[in-house]
Amino acid sequence: MLKKTSRVSAAILWENVAIRINSLYRKTLAKEVVPGKIERLYSDFNFLKNASGDLFNLTENPIKHYLKIGEELRLNPCRKTCCLYYRLEEDVEGIGYCGNCPIKKKQTKARILYNVRNKN
Repeated sequence: MLKKTSRVSAAILWENVAIRINSLYRKTLAKEVVPGKIERLYSDFNFLKNASGDLFNLTENPIKHYLKIGEELRLNPCRKTCCLYYRLEEDVEGIGYCGNCPIKKKQTKARILYNVRNKN
């Protein structure tokens, strides 16, 4: 229903869900000190990551490739799709783009390339 109403692709919507899940687990793990609870958090996370598509009423797990935890998230935090934050009418946080925006990264790379080429 959200895809139909918003006319945003399912890939973007599912990646947004996964990014929020990543954030919740990252923040919870950063505060947790009880080893049993930490193990349970990782177990729950891995359940979501390795769940079949049936859990989502789909043929494949739509968030599997986006879910990252620990070292994997630290080494590869980039989004694959844009969350469309930059299109909000009111930028409450005053950031323009989300912290992992692929559009912003492309613009930054293009600016660096432009500056390097025009420096000569």
